[in-house]
Amino acid sequence: MTLVLLHSAGAAPEIWDRVRRFLVGVPVFVPALPGRGGAGEPADDVAAHCAAVLRAMDDAGIGRAAFGGHSLGGAVALWLAINHPQRCAGIGIANAGARMRVAPQMLEALPGGLEPILDLVAASNFPPGSPPEWLAERRAAYASVGGETLLADLTACDRFDVLDRLWEIRCRTQVLAGSEDALTPPRFARLMAERISAARYIEYAGAGHMLPVERPAEVAGELAVLWASTLDGPITRVRAAREPGGVGSLPPPG
Repeated sequence: MTLVLLHSAGAAPEIWDRVRRFLVGVPVFVPALPGRGGAGEPADDVAAHCAAVLRAMDDAGIGRAAFGGHSLGGAVALWLAINHPQRCAGIGIANAGARMRVAPQMLEALPGGLEPILDLVAASNFPPGSPPEWLAERRAAYASVGGETLLADLTACDRFDVLDRLWEIRCRTQVLAGSEDALTPPRFARLMAERISAARYIEYAGAGHMLPVERPAEVAGELAVLWASTLDGPITRVRAAREPGGVGSLPPPG
């Protein structure tokens, strides 16, 4: 079983790099969403993002997978679980909701160019007092992806709404939220978890919208447990790489 990681709006697969360092022994595939990395033109609806992910999986020979999705990537994972359940063994959703409205001011400002609002957009991802290198990293990522793709990504988020279809999700689901997430507040993640029959909710105190950056070891631990739960038969120990202040090894699944 492969763990497919889906990145957020205005980001690229590299957003998962910190998490991947901890996923020792877990086969991981991180496709690019439309608008970057050979995945086609920018797309302004989640169904098109989902289609691009399925094409990338087909090209890689991946049939059924577990999915971890951050923000827009979480919306794509939810769409997959609802509309393509045969491809979806489990989903881990970070910093997302079943409905993801975007501030109208943001959608109105982006056609005028990304540069004037770049600092504001980057800062909105983190709680006050976050390390400046995180902000610099987000500014660089947005600039690299570009305003056209960011606008398409955010439009897809704004149009996304599966709140009334969550009951259709039957696979194991992990819902991860940051208590200080201003873009997708935790109350929306809690509501989503309450409506999915096999969901587990985890909230990280003091964290904002970028759990893969702010809490990579913890996110990796949850995704490793999700991945292990999708395997058939005996499973080997899954461990996390050790780093100062990080986790050592995860307990054996099961």
